[in-house]
Amino acid sequence: MIETNSYDHNSGGFATLPDGVVPKHRRPAIPAYARYVRRQRGQEEPDGWYDGEDGWYPVASERRPCCERVRTPSRDRPY
Repeated sequence: MIETNSYDHNSGGFATLPDGVVPKHRRPAIPAYARYVRRQRGQEEPDGWYDGEDGWYPVASERRPCCERVRTPSRDRPY
């Protein structure tokens, strides 16, 4: 089962996706999706640090090539 970020009021918990519903070519993304869900729920925090101005900087292991164009923190955009 793959946990989701959708709360199911009927069961009183988070909805899950049954095994096999994710297409085979998308399955390599499941670990990244699971991490996203844990972080959205507040169960996991990314590694990094805050500077004295409330800017947040990720550690090298959190950085990904897809995010190289994301600008560094500033007073206007601390995250």
